[in-house]
Amino acid sequence: MAQSTSAIRSIKRDTSFVWEGKDRKGNRVKGKSLAANEQTLRAELRRQGVAPTRVKKQSGGM
Repeated sequence: MAQSTSAIRSIKRDTSFVWEGKDRKGNRVKGKSLAANEQTLRAELRRQGVAPTRVKKQSGGM
């Protein structure tokens, strides 16, 4: 059975982010991650022991 279009539109897509931060030892780290939004990514990085200093949406251009 087909889904209604309103159900399909409500699906959230993760956004690609590039980030920089410092780990527990003070070393600079950087990476790319997928998250629903910037706040979610910052919280996840903190749980992993990274203090984020810069988080930016990754541009989609080639």
